Amino acid sequence: MRLYLKAIVILYVIITVIAVSPLFSTIFHSFLPSSVSTSLFLFPQYVFLYPNFYLVKHVPYTTAATIGGKYAYLLSLMQWILILGGAAWFLRRLKGWKILLLGVGIIVILTIVFHVALTALGYKFQLDGL
Repeated sequence: MRLYLKAIVILYVIITVIAVSPLFSTIFHSFLPSSVSTSLFLFPQYVFLYPNFYLVKHVPYTTAATIGGKYAYLLSLMQWILILGGAAWFLRRLKGWKILLLGVGIIVILTIVFHVALTALGYKFQLDGL
C-alpha cells in the first residue's frame, strides 16, 4: 500500500503542476522568455481538454457545445485522477524518478490520443488566448 501511495502522489503532483502552470506563467511572465510563458499558459488547455473541444452543429441553426458542458473542467480533472490512479497501481514498484518520467510520458501520449479521437468524432479544438 505504501508503494502505491508513493506512486499516486508523484503522478498527482505532475498533473497538479500542469494545472497551476498558467498561474506561474501569469506571475513570472516578466522573468520568463515569451515562448516559455506562452507554453506554460497554453499546455494545460491541451491536457485538460474538454472545455476546449466544441461540437459544432448547423442543423437547424449553428450551435456549439463542449464535452461535459458546465462540468467540462471537472470531467477533465476526474479523467486524469482515474487514469493516474490506475497507472500508479502498475508503476508502484518502480523508483520515484522512473514513475515521474513514465507519468509525464503517459500524460503526453494520452493527451495526443484523446485529441486525435475527439477530432475524429467531429469535435473542434480551440485554445483560449493570453
